[in-house]
Amino acid sequence: TQAEAVEYFKTTYQPFLKYSSFAGINPVDEPGYEAWDKVRKFRRAFNEVYPNKLYFVNLLQNYAPKWALPAGAAKKELFFDDGDYDFYCKSYVKQADPKNFCYDFYPFRGEYPSVMTGYFSQLETVLKYAKSVDIPVWCFIQTCGFPEMAGWARVPTSEELLWQVNTSLCYGTKGLAYFCYQIPYDDENWVGAFVDIRGEKTRIFDDCKQINDYLLRFEKYFLNAEISKIIRDGKSLCFAPFDGVLTASENAIVSCMQIGGEQYAFVVNAFFDSETAANIRLGNSVKELEEVNGAVVPVENCFVSVPLKRGEGRLFKLKN
Repeated sequence: TQAEAVEYFKTTYQPFLKYSSFAGINPVDEPGYEAWDKVRKFRRAFNEVYPNKLYFVNLLQNYAPKWALPAGAAKKELFFDDGDYDFYCKSYVKQADPKNFCYDFYPFRGEYPSVMTGYFSQLETVLKYAKSVDIPVWCFIQTCGFPEMAGWARVPTSEELLWQVNTSLCYGTKGLAYFCYQIPYDDENWVGAFVDIRGEKTRIFDDCKQINDYLLRFEKYFLNAEISKIIRDGKSLCFAPFDGVLTASENAIVSCMQIGGEQYAFVVNAFFDSETAANIRLGNSVKELEEVNGAVVPVENCFVSVPLKRGEGRLFKLKN
């Protein structure tokens, strides 16, 4: 019961309050939808006891095995197979009363530059259901290589890390975590991450430090952004009217945002292995694009070309 959960949190976590590093908890990783009632009770109980601490549940991804969606990745009990990931997400936001939608999807599998099928479908599904109940999206960024499901997740390059972050921001993600900080096993199957098993910093440490510096410079924009439309592969995912950007070439992903009553466009390179120039058709009222760092990209006959480095994203204010 929720009362039992309140008592549990009062007694079990009290000793941790003396540590400033106790920021909150993730009580279960990748649960199945049979657990939503418990997830709801635990979240409400924890927030009652520790209203200033963090609570989140990390959800399964759309490539999870069918038995995991109802039963959870731990597979403590075998329920039945269910491959309806859309229902999994919909039932979570409706039944678990979450304050955020956190998930992990590790896209870099096999040989470079392959990306796991379903990556953008994952972003779309999560954003859709998070917006339906007005909660923020969080996700984990892949920083290491490890064996999984008879396959191999490779260590991301610097550009892959940046691309992963920028595509997540493109789809409205407000919270970014990293999997993982320290390599958990000292063997040849786990490589990368911020530090190795001996505590030595890796190349990933410096890469992600630069990414975090970048995020801190732009956080006031992305944290306050409301996604109106996303353009990718010549198709638009629309949530609200947005006439500033009409189309974009398939080498780019464009997130159309409202920030403080103004229209913005976040233009991201669709590729992490090559530079490109995105061609964007704008609405008639847009006269110039002003990048948030002050640079202005000229607009000619409602068209603009935006150069993009590998994995890069550029944020522009649309000016009439």
